[in-house]
Amino acid sequence: MDDKTLMEHGLNVSETHVDFMVGSAQMNIDGIKKDGTIIPVFRNGDWV
Repeated sequence: MDDKTLMEHGLNVSETHVDFMVGSAQMNIDGIKKDGTIIPVFRNGDWV
């Protein structure tokens, strides 16, 4: 896809992209699938 099409689909087209996490050892994160299934993503400050 060209940049215009990527942007129309909500995608990042920058040359530089940086992600970082802020949290603690007590942080837990869950993902929820379309069918309602809960998927652990982050437990006690660590990726699952």
